[in-house]
Amino acid sequence: MERDLAGVTISADGFSRLAEACQHDVRFPRTFTEWCALVESGDQKLLAQDSRLVVIPLDVEDFVAWCQRVDIAPSLDGLRAYLILIRRREHVPGKSPTGPRTKPRALQRRGPPKMESSPGVLRDAGTGRFTCSPHLF
Repeated sequence: MERDLAGVTISADGFSRLAEACQHDVRFPRTFTEWCALVESGDQKLLAQDSRLVVIPLDVEDFVAWCQRVDIAPSLDGLRAYLILIRRREHVPGKSPTGPRTKPRALQRRGPPKMESSPGVLRDAGTGRFTCSPHLF
């Protein structure tokens, strides 16, 4: 997890805005010192794997807008996903779309399954009773 936060730079003021946005995440660091220790740990783990450390300045407003666009609450896991997309160059802060979702989620129906469309189940038109097809046995 810490590896995903490697190379992130943020000011103390930016951290306070980020902490306010992530206030419902119990795993989010409570102080700027804890945050710096978490990022430093990620830096060390990444460098131990002989990987290249990329410095990413964190734009808190863009992160919060991205969370709204993808319909998730701002959190440490959301931040990790956001940073992964930046590293893969699938999101460019300030340039990628951050408005409302372009395609809303489909409505989900919660109800009993349709019995008449089940294979092997026959409905008697006169009585309305369901019977199993003898071909199933």
